[in-house]
Parts: sequence; structure tokens; C-alpha cells
Amino acid sequence: MGRLTVHILASFSQFERETIAERTRDKIQATRKKGLWTGGRPVLGYDVCDKALVVNETEAATVRTIFETYLDNGGLVGTVAELKHNAIFNKTWTNQAGDTVHGRPFNKATLHGLLTNPLYVGKMRCGDDLVEGQHEAIVDA
Repeated sequence: MGRLTVHILASFSQFERETIAERTRDKIQATRKKGLWTGGRPVLGYDVCDKALVVNETEAATVRTIFETYLDNGGLVGTVAELKHNAIFNKTWTNQAGDTVHGRPFNKATLHGLLTNPLYVGKMRCGDDLVEGQHEAIVDA
């Protein structure tokens, strides 16, 4: 009888965990569909203020320079080398614990991530879809 009770309680606990996870995913997806920031590591060119993305003009100029450098070089390897030569790094930011996370030099993967990030044209990913974001675009499509 005791084992049966434990198994029933464990089943209800698992059901509750799954329900909470499903509700959390649905809430995040609904927030994203509205074009709002749902958290995570801030990207170069934006600051997070009151859970919203706000353009950081100094970093936005750096982002535009990165896009122009890529267009001039026509490839990731040359662009990474030029960014390293000009001492252009990823975003430095302060996390919720108050620790400073310093920006690292770009590599091919991080540069590709920046160049293909829809945030910079004013859109956000919502699953497989792109939706209009509530933030300002830094570069045009």
C-alpha cells in the first residue's frame, strides 16, 4: 500500500513538472510573438533596460562597421582578421549577479551569428518564424 501511494504521488509530481514546463514555454512563445525580449545574453548593439532592448549608439556604430567590413572583405576569415587587427570584440556586459562578462574576440562562428541575427533588422525569432520586434533596427535588411 505504501509503494502504491509513493508511485501515485510520483506520477502527480511528474505531471505537475511537465505542466509547469509547458506553461513556461507557452508564455515565452507568446511574449516572443509580441516581439518582446525574453531574456538571455544581450547582443552587441543593444542594452537591456526594463526587460526591453534599447539601442546602444556606440555599439550600434560598431555593429554597422562590422557589417561594412564583411561586405568589403566578402568573407568571414578576412573579416575576423580585420576585426582582430582593429581590436573589435563582442559585447561586454554585467550579469544579474553583478559580475562583468568581458567581450571576447570574434571568431568565424560568433561573427556568423552576428551577421545572421535577425535582431539587427528589427525582427525576432519565434520558433521557426520571424516576427517584428518592439526594438529599433540597427541595420537595414
